[in-house]
Amino acid sequence: MTTKRQPESGLVVEKQQPAITGGIRNIDRPGRPHPFGVQWREFDEEKNQMGRKTEFFAKEAERDKRARDLVAMKREGYTSTMTREEIASWTAFQAATTGYSWMEVVANHHAFVASASNKKAPAIKVTKWIDDYLVEVAAMVSVPPQSAERGR
Repeated sequence: MTTKRQPESGLVVEKQQPAITGGIRNIDRPGRPHPFGVQWREFDEEKNQMGRKTEFFAKEAERDKRARDLVAMKREGYTSTMTREEIASWTAFQAATTGYSWMEVVANHHAFVASASNKKAPAIKVTKWIDDYLVEVAAMVSVPPQSAERGR
């Protein structure tokens, strides 16, 4: 499905290919280091409006895979997509945390943040917190209610 045409002058005219589905288009830009592109629209949180996103690839197969992924995500109802950097970061995170429960990951993250900021993580036990809360509630209940005459 090539949409390039070469006029008599020898210049290559770049054209966008028709939409794959749902506003996702393939783009060909011959003569560039990354000539194969895919373009789609999604909501831009910073600008608070719809915007275009474009990614370019060195190989046509990579572009086609990304386009298929975008189509699948759109069908599943995702409203925004991750960039390649975010995907690489998420994949590295998944690889690093394989075999650990999410509770261990969160506990280690809190310990790291506490050590990095030189602050001791709060070591309040749940039973202590409940006791403090019950004391507060008892203090509020023991305050005598205001009489109707006092408010007048």
